[in-house]
Amino acid sequence: MSVEHGFSCCIGRGSSRIVFDTGQTGLVVQNAGRLGEDLRSAESIVLSHGHYDHTGGLPCLFAEKVGVNLYAHPEAFCPKYVRDKDGKVRFIGIPVTISEVRNHIGIVWTLGPTEIAEGIHVTGPIPRTTNFEDTGGDFFADETCRRPDLLLDDQALFWESRNGLVVLLGCAHAGVVNTLNYVCRLMNNKRVHAVLGGMHLGSASRSRLEATVESFRELDIKVIGSTHCTGSEVMAYLRDQMPDRYHDFRTGFVFELE
Repeated sequence: MSVEHGFSCCIGRGSSRIVFDTGQTGLVVQNAGRLGEDLRSAESIVLSHGHYDHTGGLPCLFAEKVGVNLYAHPEAFCPKYVRDKDGKVRFIGIPVTISEVRNHIGIVWTLGPTEIAEGIHVTGPIPRTTNFEDTGGDFFADETCRRPDLLLDDQALFWESRNGLVVLLGCAHAGVVNTLNYVCRLMNNKRVHAVLGGMHLGSASRSRLEATVESFRELDIKVIGSTHCTGSEVMAYLRDQMPDRYHDFRTGFVFELE
């Protein structure tokens, strides 16, 4: 498997195939092939948000004629910048325009909870209700860094398995616990069985990490798989705190949840 900073996942459930995020480059297509997965069978592409490391593989997927519809929040296509610790400002937004997307695939705007395939939903914008989570990072909507980017386009996928709800995160910029709480509310407080994906906790305070683990325990989540922006030290912390439930979610891994 080839690796890069980014995230992409293919979900198969029944006859449905969905590509969730596209990584940074065309590696998504190469790695899927090595796993024996033909992405051309996927009906849909879903974007968790508009950062380049989740959307950069779109041109390669379009070239492969993957998907009939792209599901995204409109703000995923807005300008996005980050200011690094050394003060350098970088563009980190989506590498294609709405017009370019429409040349290849339909667009469905996810302004609220939306069904992607039978039983598989995307959250749309996630309410931020906890008192310990924030978007994290110096993210901005303009190159002068005067307008903070609240990343309102952040969203997650979820569905109900035999064992309980499964929640798939891109980066969880809205907060992983906010995301889980919202999914539970949408699904009439059914139990979350698994949460997988990026949790954006690399710069989180100790108190936020402790509150996050406590929330995982209160929700009684059986499978916790973190990747990408979670942070290596945080992964080690989660592994130490919940060794019977935690799994590293890495390139090439296949999770069978039913």
